[in-house]
Amino acid sequence: MKINIALSLLLLELSAFCTQANPIVVGYFPDWGASNSPSYTYKQVNWTQITHIAWSFMFPSASGTLDGLDSSNSAPMDSLIANAHSHNVKTILSLGGAGNCTGFAPMASSAATRALFIHRVKTFVLARKFDGVDIDWEYSANPSASDTAAYTKLINELRDSLGTNLLLTAALPCSDWWAKWFSINGFINSLDWAGIMTYDITGDWDTQTEYNSPLYSNKLKATYSFSQGMQYWITTRGVPKAKLLGGVPTYGVYFTQSAGPGLAFSGSAYEISYQAFQDSLVAGKWTTHFDDTAMVPWAASAGGAYLTYENTSSIFDKAKWISDNGYPGVIVWELSEDYSPLGKNPLLDTLAKGLGLTKPSAVLPRSSHTKFAWTQTSNRIRVYGVEAESVALLDMQGRTLRAGSGQGTNWMIDLQGVPRGLAILRVHSESGIQAQAVLLP
Repeated sequence: MKINIALSLLLLELSAFCTQANPIVVGYFPDWGASNSPSYTYKQVNWTQITHIAWSFMFPSASGTLDGLDSSNSAPMDSLIANAHSHNVKTILSLGGAGNCTGFAPMASSAATRALFIHRVKTFVLARKFDGVDIDWEYSANPSASDTAAYTKLINELRDSLGTNLLLTAALPCSDWWAKWFSINGFINSLDWAGIMTYDITGDWDTQTEYNSPLYSNKLKATYSFSQGMQYWITTRGVPKAKLLGGVPTYGVYFTQSAGPGLAFSGSAYEISYQAFQDSLVAGKWTTHFDDTAMVPWAASAGGAYLTYENTSSIFDKAKWISDNGYPGVIVWELSEDYSPLGKNPLLDTLAKGLGLTKPSAVLPRSSHTKFAWTQTSNRIRVYGVEAESVALLDMQGRTLRAGSGQGTNWMIDLQGVPRGLAILRVHSESGIQAQAVLLP
């Protein structure tokens, strides 16, 4: 039995999108983007998908100077700020970032150099017409109590200097491993928000492969999750939910010498952008899977490599989780990794729609429900006839019952253990989200 319920699905999606009234989407803009292939500059930014853009990065020296911008070529920064403001997007100067933080501790530990640095930051921000400052001080391998104290002083004194007309935000880790070194109660009132880096949960430091940013924990040993990282700051550290943004990655982690998640690993691992691995996935060089407990995809290659990544389905689930749980929005690392020369940003586009930032009507194109075919047996559903990015079976409240497995135009949904009754078959392709009702007898 097949019932056309495009209107019902649209109303269902609308209810999710309207949960968060004014979502915040902070996109980190890499200052090295122009040298990427493809090049990523302010001209490639889709301004409808974000509310704030963070220039990444500048950083402090030990002596209190503000470094990281080629003063002879400041045009890219100035152009980004001007274009952002013309689209009503606020601009933030992000300070630090992985590999750029060695100057923080010596600078912030001295009242004199701290004051000098704060003065230079404020002068720079006002001159360039930034709307705020973001601190991404990622501690060294051996932080100390003095680092904790210096961080708190830096944030509070920076707030005093910037006043209330400029934003002050921070990027913070998602687990107690690093977060225990941040005395959050001493500075949270000085921040407009803290962006929680709910990614990099796995990497080359692990002896067992895991997922980069699973929405939920699962059967994998020691796997942490996006939702746990957000909850940690509320329940363990006492931060108000209204101050927390979830961190969404637009990249994956590629592991050599591993057959999949939860397995021993002794090779190398490195970050790879969403767009960089798409051609390989489409070409069938990887076998794709979806963990419907953790709510993330993963892939394995015949050559013995493992990839943990995001797709539009997992991004949509993260957006819905943020909205359903009443958080104000997300930070995105980072904008260029989702960009295609064709002008498409599938992850950011899905994120913006899932949070209600862009018009919901774009989610379900007219007559899109006629563009895919499917067959059903008692044990499975097969979907074909459209190049899909994700396939899922939902209940009538829009909750995922079972994610499909497959790639390209060939997808399967295993029906074992799925509750019987009316459900929604959702197919996400480049043309949007398509849907049909199915009856599971």
